[in-house]
Amino acid sequence: RDSATNLSGVTISANDLSGVSASLASGLRDAGDVGTVTVTFTTVNPVPVDGRFVIGMDAEFSASAGTSSASGTVGGSGMSGTLSVSSIAGSGGKLVATIVRSGGGSEISGGSTIAISVTSVTNPGYAQTTEAFDVSTGTSSGAVIDSGSSSGGVTIGASELTSASVSLSPSSAGSIAEATVSFVTDNAVPSGGGIVVEFPTDTVPDATSSMSVVVTSPSGLSGVSASRVSGNAQHVLVQWSSGSVSGGASVSLRLSDVRNRGVSGSSGTFVIRTYQESALTHVIDEGEAGAVTIGPNVLSPADVSTASLEGIVLSDEVGNASVTFLTTNAVSSGGSVRVVFPSGFTLSSGGTTSVVSATPSGSFASAVSVSGQNATLSVSSTIASGTSVSAVLSHVKNPSYTSENIGSTGAYAIETAASGGALIDRNASVPSDALRRRVGSLVVSIDASAIIKAGSVGDLIVTFSPSFTLENDGLIVVTLPSEYAVNAGGTTAAQSVSLSGSLSVVGVSGQSVTVRRNSDGTAVSAGTHSFRLTRVRSPTQAGGTGPFAVQTRRSASYVIDQNTTVAGPTIVPNDLTSASVSVSASTAGAATSLLFSFGVFNEMPANGVLRIQLPSTAFQQYSFNFNGTTAFEIVQNMQGSFGSVSINTTTYTLEATRLATSAVAAGQGGVQVRVTHLRQPVVSGSVGSAAVTTLTSGGGAAIDAASIAIPVVSAAALLPPTSLVSTDVRSGAVPVLTMTLTLENALAANGKLEVTFPTSFTLGSGGSVGVGGQSGVDGGFSVTSETSTRRVTMARDGSGSAIAEGTTVVLNITNVQNPPFAGTTSAFQFATRASNDELIDVNNAVPGLTIVPNVFVYTNVSLSVLNSGSETNVTFMFEPTNDVPRGSRIVVGVPSGFALNFGGSTGVLTSANISGSFTSAVDAGARTVTLTRDTFITTTALSKGTVVSVTISHVRTRQSGGATSGFSVTTRSSSGAVYDEASDISGPALIPGVLKAASVTPSSLVAGASVNVSVSLTLRNPIASNGVIEVVFPSGFTLPSSVSVVGTSGAVSGETLSGSVSGQTLKVQRGGSSALAADSVVTFNAIGSFVNPGVTGGSGAFTVRTLTPDESGIIDAGEAAEVTLSAGALTSASVALANPPAKAGSTATLRVSFTIANALASGDFVRVAMPSGFVASSSVGASASAPGGATFGASALSGGSVVELQLTSSGGASSGTSFVIDVSGVRVPEVSGTSGTFSLETRAAGSSNATRDSATNLSGVTISANDLSGVSASLASGLRDAGDVGTVTVTFTTVNPVPVD
Repeated sequence: RDSATNLSGVTISANDLSGVSASLASGLRDAGDVGTVTVTFTTVNPVPVDGRFVIGMDAEFSASAGTSSASGTVGGSGMSGTLSVSSIAGSGGKLVATIVRSGGGSEISGGSTIAISVTSVTNPGYAQTTEAFDVSTGTSSGAVIDSGSSSGGVTIGASELTSASVSLSPSSAGSIAEATVSFVTDNAVPSGGGIVVEFPTDTVPDATSSMSVVVTSPSGLSGVSASRVSGNAQHVLVQWSSGSVSGGASVSLRLSDVRNRGVSGSSGTFVIRTYQESALTHVIDEGEAGAVTIGPNVLSPADVSTASLEGIVLSDEVGNASVTFLTTNAVSSGGSVRVVFPSGFTLSSGGTTSVVSATPSGSFASAVSVSGQNATLSVSSTIASGTSVSAVLSHVKNPSYTSENIGSTGAYAIETAASGGALIDRNASVPSDALRRRVGSLVVSIDASAIIKAGSVGDLIVTFSPSFTLENDGLIVVTLPSEYAVNAGGTTAAQSVSLSGSLSVVGVSGQSVTVRRNSDGTAVSAGTHSFRLTRVRSPTQAGGTGPFAVQTRRSASYVIDQNTTVAGPTIVPNDLTSASVSVSASTAGAATSLLFSFGVFNEMPANGVLRIQLPSTAFQQYSFNFNGTTAFEIVQNMQGSFGSVSINTTTYTLEATRLATSAVAAGQGGVQVRVTHLRQPVVSGSVGSAAVTTLTSGGGAAIDAASIAIPVVSAAALLPPTSLVSTDVRSGAVPVLTMTLTLENALAANGKLEVTFPTSFTLGSGGSVGVGGQSGVDGGFSVTSETSTRRVTMARDGSGSAIAEGTTVVLNITNVQNPPFAGTTSAFQFATRASNDELIDVNNAVPGLTIVPNVFVYTNVSLSVLNSGSETNVTFMFEPTNDVPRGSRIVVGVPSGFALNFGGSTGVLTSANISGSFTSAVDAGARTVTLTRDTFITTTALSKGTVVSVTISHVRTRQSGGATSGFSVTTRSSSGAVYDEASDISGPALIPGVLKAASVTPSSLVAGASVNVSVSLTLRNPIASNGVIEVVFPSGFTLPSSVSVVGTSGAVSGETLSGSVSGQTLKVQRGGSSALAADSVVTFNAIGSFVNPGVTGGSGAFTVRTLTPDESGIIDAGEAAEVTLSAGALTSASVALANPPAKAGSTATLRVSFTIANALASGDFVRVAMPSGFVASSSVGASASAPGGATFGASALSGGSVVELQLTSSGGASSGTSFVIDVSGVRVPEVSGTSGTFSLETRAAGSSNATRDSATNLSGVTISANDLSGVSASLASGLRDAGDVGTVTVTFTTVNPVPVD
């Protein structure tokens, strides 16, 4: 009738290649390598014989069509034909290689895995992960067939520098050296690039100076600089402003200001890298240079001195050896110092040589390793470079020496070494000492008891026992420690106590007093002898003094015996006078100051120190620097001021140095000093006494002291936040209560926390009150509770640590029951106490809790009628959590959609387990009924364990089916306080209505057909303007992903309808302006590609239902009858002889061909019904030549007249698949001619064996006559001449039977 031509075509996009990946040839994956790039992918569509492959790679790759070649594989085997590189050029930010097929290959089928390799591709010039590879297949004209990209690029590694070396000059440990770095590049380094030299550990660029660099090769680099790499002190970056370094270039540069490692030995290897840019993002080449050998440095100055007299070493003397030196390099903890003594010295003489003392303190372990003349000290604390070090070694015996002349010890040696033994610094020529013969020993004791208090004046008694004879005119030289003074208040004299003869003081030089025996006694050579020195003042400061020295002499220059280490007494402080103290505030934890008043006995220096040690007990300690810096303020009778106060928080000791120009004179009274910015102890009670001491400059020694009692401390308030929070504020609940309090004052590890609950709380409900889940406090608790006072005390067990002031403590308290009704409780009381129960902090007004109603133990709602929109009775059953006393109320309610007073007035029909009487009130608007109980004494409480029921009448159910919820029950006190409440009780499901009629009709009833669907239904109940209609299709139908819906007649004609599909369900939502009334007829067409089941017969019933707009409730539901489907048509169907002709009665192969309309599953059947005369043998077989891979089993049915073929290959066959099947082992009819017609059908597997498609009256095949054998003819004997009349006999053997007719 009509026609149109040349209509515009449609745009086809390329399909997606899968499994795209790229790789580089093994061993050729570094920057600048030249190798082969292979891209592997799997196609969707075939690639023609003259097709092409286009590969896009990172633009940093380089290649040319003139040098690169291509090869490929398909499925791991060689690709047919040949490949050639047509072009390689930059395009779209990538290097694009086009490879074309030629040479007479075959088409590459879709789904093939192809690998294309391109040779002679040069990698990017620096390490990186490249961009992803793109690949596409195309036609010879360039049209793209499939395309795709790899998920990522390939990784390019750095190439290798060669001939890398580093040398250091000088190469001694710890020296600042110049490093010469040399190497040969593999790849070029551009302008803007850089060279990084990574120095080994302990060999670092010197952080104290700016580095410089000189590039000796190659030439042409300008603006060269060197700098440490930020964040890595071992790395030095060399960069330049212009010029570049070519690949294969020899590079040599010198770096200044490199500090060698601090020990001798191997430096470790150096790493050198070249970079594409100075930001050091991309490595080009890298290499490693060998280690440099570091030698020891020089240790100077250095000295060793041993036991000596007046600077000369004493022969055979055993004593301490003092070793001093200045380090050039640091010696780490675990290192050592070796002292080599000259020949003749003996170590560990009379005891084990050890370190007696050292500077810096703690530098050495006390134990010394001794081997021959070597004493090795173990370094226990790192000694920095440039440190003056000294160590005193015990039990060192000097060499033997008997000459009257002065000799020499010989030179010493000192060296430092690292923990592994590597030398650091060394001095092998430490100067020798002068040597003389030994001096006798003198046993001496000093009695200073008369002047033991600091600054006292009196006698000093010296007692001695000589080794050698002291003549009656000999000298005794007593050298007092520097702290003592002679001629104090007069002239010091010498008086014999037990020494024979009289004595005279013949000289005082500094601290040395020379006493001469006056020749009126006898020589002494043994025994104990004493004398006194008068007018001696003890040190004006307490503590130990230096040693006394006593010598006996034959003359002024000849020492007989001596003792230079005579221990003196320990001086004690003298007494401060009239000492007292007052406080500015005495509240526990309060800011306060202490005013000390006293008089001094000894002078207090202008730069002296005042020390005040405040008392501390297990419960009471002062805090310092409170609301400011603790300071000493002079109030009166002391000139100047005090410096900052140093505080020892362990001993509670304060010290400050006077900043004055004059001393406080000895005997000065009325001195007042205030100590500011203190905090009182956090626990009330008696504090104790403060120890006040005056000391010398630097606090070295005490001068005067006193113990002064401090006034008693009184009790303070908790800080915010302070609160109590419950995990369950329901009435009668037993929650976890979280107690939060912030301490004004610290709480000790054995302190106590306390909470007192308001009335109506019950302690110990469900078990003893417990505490746990704490924060801000560690350790355990011992918990006690007092029912009468409702107080819970949590005593800390001491296993934790003290809680600091200002700390917010959180504790969880369990087994405390809430009040049984809702409302806000009165305040809680929190407190902290010391372990002696003294209050520390308290808050008696912690806000109460707002208690909310509890839920019931059990609730249930039942309906007498379950139909939607019907009159029903509602029965409420519940078990209270909290007791409900007489005079209380019970309120029951029904959910939205239900109505009261329906068909009559709502009232209480029945009740159970409610003692006494009650009245009821109905609130139809609120949908509630309230029962008010009487207050008679005989009326009992409703309690837990009692199930109460109330039934109300004349209630209308919701007008839609489905689950119900929103029923409520509340119990209240007479004042309205809520005990328990349930506001969303689920009821029984309502039964939806039944549609009055429903039908679903596909537009075609052929199996497997694509159809539209017509739906019609008659409503029993109304449906909202935006209500929903659902149609559930039987499982054999296939529903489209999208569908349009058109109202065709009835109530929805012309109405906007929206359709959607989920699984087997078609959902249609109205867009009308009003609800549809009951009995309305709704008819609509669903337009889309619905597909009928692929088999004949009944489809199964449809389910149709109407729903509320939110789909939460079914209004009406019904079933639409199934439809009966006819078979689909097999097309291009035929049956022919596979190898014609076939002779009558012979066994032949039939070739069966057809195209299916409905898909076949693996296991489905094809039946071939043959015309009369055809018989399938028991060995019938089947072989499919199309589609590829299909396999069938064959069997004979109906006495051999039907051949059944079963599809045995996996995967089945989709609609439109064409089959060609050869069926062997079939005997053809025994007469020639054209056979009768054939029929074909496909059937589903399984019990239904339903027909899918069919074809009938297929043309028969032509059968030719079979061959008689042994055919011969003869004439009757004697009748074989011309004209004879006789019998002709023909003889033959048949193949097939000859029928009776």
